[in-house]
Amino acid sequence: TGHLTSSRIQSTNFLQFLLTSFFYFVATIATSMISLYVGLKTKSSVTTIVAAVIISLLVNGNIGSSENSLSRSFLTMGVLTLIGIVITVISLKNVYRENV
Repeated sequence: TGHLTSSRIQSTNFLQFLLTSFFYFVATIATSMISLYVGLKTKSSVTTIVAAVIISLLVNGNIGSSENSLSRSFLTMGVLTLIGIVITVISLKNVYRENV
């Protein structure tokens, strides 16, 4: 029974790892769309790069130690993810409208 219990704990940890990784995967993509939106609004590739660097510094910058970054906060990443998804939908609607 010790082997089965250990196996269940490992599968639970693995599932938690997969869910956390998926969340960060979606959050990273959605957050990157924020800088793309800023660049599209200003029609400037330089602004896109600068916005991406600023967002990256804010989210991934360490505040005192490697454990105190905004990317470790599910709330912060969740809010940025929602903002990124909304921006993606708005951008896709605008692209569709301009191409038609």
